[in-house]
Amino acid sequence: MSGKVQMTVICFLGIILFSCGHRYRKSEVTTELPEGYVHGKVITTFAEEGCDFLIEANEGEGQKIYEAINLPDNLKKEGQEFTFKFHKIRAQRTGSCRRGIYIYLDDTKMK
Repeated sequence: MSGKVQMTVICFLGIILFSCGHRYRKSEVTTELPEGYVHGKVITTFAEEGCDFLIEANEGEGQKIYEAINLPDNLKKEGQEFTFKFHKIRAQRTGSCRRGIYIYLDDTKMK
């Protein structure tokens, strides 16, 4: 192989390896949240089951679904992303929705 061909191949491989590694750095994908806050989005996937607005959140290692008893009206839109702080409650469920963990939102911040 000639020197020009070798140099072209090495440059091409270097660019491919650099771009692949650069794309998946964890520090670029995650953002820091204030302590006690969780990032989530509003879903209406289970509306047929009586669950008008649920919150889908990635918390810890898995995905969780919450039903907030005090979800503000300005957040009641499919796909609305926001950050929230909450606590679980043991109140008797009043509607027909049986999905999600019952919670009370202590604070919300729009995304």
